[in-house]
Amino acid sequence: MHPQYIFAVLVLLVPLVVIVSVAAEGGWIPLSPSDPRAITVAQFAITEYNKNTTQKLVYQSLVSAEIAQILGTLYHLTIAAKNETSPTSVANYEAGVLVRHGQDPKLTAFHIAKC
Repeated sequence: MHPQYIFAVLVLLVPLVVIVSVAAEGGWIPLSPSDPRAITVAQFAITEYNKNTTQKLVYQSLVSAEIAQILGTLYHLTIAAKNETSPTSVANYEAGVLVRHGQDPKLTAFHIAKC
């Protein structure tokens, strides 16, 4: 086999092995709930959720955040939010947001957090 083919195969396989190993190990890195990037992503998640539902939520705070570097930055967030129609009740919601360089963020998951 020619050396350039071996190099090409390695260039293609190494990123795949890294992605699989990060996913297999859990690869989650905790972030501070006061991290400005995480707060911005959490507010984005609430805004995107509100676009697709009649129940409108109002962001209160970021409870927890963690990231994994898989095909971009994947955020797993726990967000405290109020229902706009019942502003006294605050509930926690879990959200997943994928942020890729040069692309708009994408809300991948959003649901009420399990206790």
